[in-house]
Amino acid sequence: MLSGAGVAVHMVLLFLSIAAWWGIAQWIGHAWSGVVIAAVWGVVALILYASGRSRLRRVQGLSRTVETTKQIPDALAGKEDSR
Repeated sequence: MLSGAGVAVHMVLLFLSIAAWWGIAQWIGHAWSGVVIAAVWGVVALILYASGRSRLRRVQGLSRTVETTKQIPDALAGKEDSR
């Protein structure tokens, strides 16, 4: 259900973008209106990227997971755990 909702939202944004492209094209032409819509989506992408990156920086990994991840290269080399 959630993936279906994601697809539906994607389609809504797609068709709203196309409608905005055609609407703006009445004043500045189709090519430039496409550039304007692409720039708007670019700004949205930058805002989402910055927000997501700042949230990821606040996440701290689990201590046990960090410890066991450090042991993976030794395990692949055939070395035993030194515990």
